[in-house]
Amino acid sequence: MFTGIIQKKGKVVAVNKSVDAGSLTVDCGSLVEGAKFGDSIANNGTCLTIAGIEGSIVVFDVMKCTYDSTNLGDLQVGDYVNLEKALSFSGNLGGHMVTGHVDGCATIAKIDDGEEFYTITYSCSKKLTDEMVMKGSVAVDGVSMTIQDLQTGSFSISLIPVTKADTNLATKQIGQKVNVETDMIGKYVIKVVSNMLSQDDGEFNLNSLLQKNN
Repeated sequence: MFTGIIQKKGKVVAVNKSVDAGSLTVDCGSLVEGAKFGDSIANNGTCLTIAGIEGSIVVFDVMKCTYDSTNLGDLQVGDYVNLEKALSFSGNLGGHMVTGHVDGCATIAKIDDGEEFYTITYSCSKKLTDEMVMKGSVAVDGVSMTIQDLQTGSFSISLIPVTKADTNLATKQIGQKVNVETDMIGKYVIKVVSNMLSQDDGEFNLNSLLQKNN
């Protein structure tokens, strides 16, 4: 379990892909302190297991399906990834509950670099936006963010200066992909309510239900 509060940006040292599995090697800097073989660290919001440590250099095992279904497969040597260690029971939940299991990818459609806020609009599948609500939480490349605008197939977030400086979100360009994990509580609500309601099309849209009963 993670919080979406990024602890460090790590620099990609090597990307190894093979037929069934591979590895990702990242310079995690001071984040390696206290880390050991088998621990979990989220890379761009994707929960990965430490397979080896040498100094500040950490090797993670990565299945081919993980490379294929997240933006980890697009990484190049020299890129930066957002890093967060798994939450301990004694830790603070500063963001929101994040599992590290990516629900899908979104593509940067628009960037508005304003005087006060840096706003990014992403395009994604209808399935992802159906699991979001206005002002709700979403993890973007592992960063806990508040949804500022929500449309079918698109959503926007705004970065405060500290988030812009301490994560890789503002380093990406239009057309690049990010990993998205929608709010876990919302997904459970959708699952429970959809089982209680019968709909002709067999689909459930949380936003439509909220608007209908507002």
